[in-house]
Amino acid sequence: MPIDKLIQIFNQNLETREKRINKLDSIENTISKLSKGFHLIESRVCNRYACHVQLTVLTPASTGSIISRFGKVREYNGQHFNQTTGTFVSPHDGLYLVCVTLYERGDKQIGVGVWAGDEWCKVIEVKCADTSAAGSMVVDMKKGQELYFQVSHAEQGAMLSCNSSFTIVSL
Repeated sequence: MPIDKLIQIFNQNLETREKRINKLDSIENTISKLSKGFHLIESRVCNRYACHVQLTVLTPASTGSIISRFGKVREYNGQHFNQTTGTFVSPHDGLYLVCVTLYERGDKQIGVGVWAGDEWCKVIEVKCADTSAAGSMVVDMKKGQELYFQVSHAEQGAMLSCNSSFTIVSL
């Protein structure tokens, strides 16, 4: 290829490169002007917590009793569930998803209420014809507030199976 042709191609590429650089400068200026109206979006501090507790033995259920004999407790990001008392203490203000799965042993009716402090949230009920029931709710809690599971009603001799479990997750 003759040198004149190479110089011509080089000069064309140089002009094209300069046009692209000018175009990028123009885009950068436009973005700079437009972004002045936006405030910096800061990342949200997320307090993550998850807990799954499960009964490991048959547990008698009598009206008014608090379920507190959990054999399996798995917590992530802190220890806020008291295995002895069956209470969860909120590590921070926020919404918590509470999932309840109940298994009844022996065709008895049982209702378990979820309580946050002195406030009743919801009752999950196993009917006589069923052997299990499940439900979930979102609970708005303040830091230090307690959440627990209390038997709202139960037939004589009712027992919760070892498959019954509760899960608490911060949202």
